Amino acid sequence: MFGEKFVAGGQSPNDPGLLVGLRELVVQSFWAMDGLPDWSVLQAVVRREPALLQRLTESMEQRVTDLAALIARRQGCVDGDPFPRLAAAVISHLLGHTVQEFFAIRPAVEGEDSGASPSFEEFAALLTRNFELATALFTGACDPADHHRREGRP
Repeated sequence: MFGEKFVAGGQSPNDPGLLVGLRELVVQSFWAMDGLPDWSVLQAVVRREPALLQRLTESMEQRVTDLAALIARRQGCVDGDPFPRLAAAVISHLLGHTVQEFFAIRPAVEGEDSGASPSFEEFAALLTRNFELATALFTGACDPADHHRREGRP
C-alpha cells in the first residue's frame, strides 16, 4: 500500500524528491505497525539472545531488496542499475543507526512497565532529524563548519 504510493509519487509533478519520499515511506510504515514495539522488552531480549540480532539482520536484508525494487520502479531504473540497491542500503543503515541511537537515548529500565516505553513520536522525530541530516549530507546544504558552530564546537 505505502510502497505503491511511494512509487507513484515519483511520477507526480509535485514530487518533493526521492529522499523525502523515502522518509515518508519509512515513517508511514512504522505508523502502520500495530503500536510501537515495547523497546525496553525488545532491547532486553536482544541483549539476552544475541542470535536474535543476527536473524533481525537477515530479515533486514530482504527488506533492503524489497526497498531497492520500489526505488527502481519509482526512478525508472533499468535492470542491473546499482543505484536502487545502494540507495536502499543507505536508508537501511540510516534506519538501523536511528534505532541504535534511540536505544542509547532511551535505555531499557529493568522492571519498566510498557506505559513508560518510549513513544512513536519520539522515534519518528529522531528518524526525521536523521533524514534531514542525510539530506544535508547529500545535497551539500549544510556547511560542516556551520554545523559545528551550531553544536557549540569551534
